[in-house]
Amino acid sequence: MVRNFNLFKDLLESIDIICVVSNSSMENLKYNQNLLLFLKKKVLDVDFYVIANFQDRKKDTLKVDKIEELIGVKTFEYSAVQKDSKERIYSIIEEIIVRSIQEKKEKRQLISIYSDIWSKIENAKIFETQGDRIKAIECFSNAASQFKRLSSKIALTHDREEVEGLYHLSKAWEFMSYAQEKMEPKKFLEASNHFIQASEIIPDNKLKLLTLGNSEFCKVLNLVMEIEKSDKTSINTDNTLKIKEMFNKMAKLYKQGGFEKEVEWALVTSSSFEKYIKVLKKT
Repeated sequence: MVRNFNLFKDLLESIDIICVVSNSSMENLKYNQNLLLFLKKKVLDVDFYVIANFQDRKKDTLKVDKIEELIGVKTFEYSAVQKDSKERIYSIIEEIIVRSIQEKKEKRQLISIYSDIWSKIENAKIFETQGDRIKAIECFSNAASQFKRLSSKIALTHDREEVEGLYHLSKAWEFMSYAQEKMEPKKFLEASNHFIQASEIIPDNKLKLLTLGNSEFCKVLNLVMEIEKSDKTSINTDNTLKIKEMFNKMAKLYKQGGFEKEVEWALVTSSSFEKYIKVLKKT
């Protein structure tokens, strides 16, 4: 199938369930693990299951829980030599169909909830551009709370981690808005920490780098706001160098991720901040 995927492409894209039947030996399971990884990349919105045949038990036979841990999909134990094998296979098929219907129903519900939450983030961004940070903070906070509750309802690890990543991003944006509105520099550090936590969860490497760059920017904003709120005696060469180092790190992270516009913005903003610090020092 892997070599001749195009021969099965139309069939695979028209079905809802793929069930792989495997014996429970390590050698065969590794082959089927690779098959499932291949199919998951090629066929979207399909539920995967494994029926592990235990009739030919060998030394390297694995138990069902270990098979699920290795392959990453729901696995059913089966033996064709058992007296009730016919009834057993019927009951497995019935359970797979019921599970699949229920999971698709839950996915539709989650998509609806997800869309509702994301609309709050979009509204928050609009409020920010309009200068209404209070409403933006409220929207970001509500979105974060909903993402947190949603993550507890998701069974699949990959989907749950994605939602947890969005929770941390929402909290980061909330704390950034709060820091600016209330002039509390420490909130920028909280935002920075949430960006870091999001980067540890987000699977896409480009977005990881973008998020880490944003974390560095929050550190810059924290330092600059602390200087603004101080009596200006804290302004020294170390502060200026520290800010420059942070911007250089930002630019490097953005460049590694392929975000050229962000690289240019970081370098230009670095120069502007250096000039701003010099002005503050003179006041």
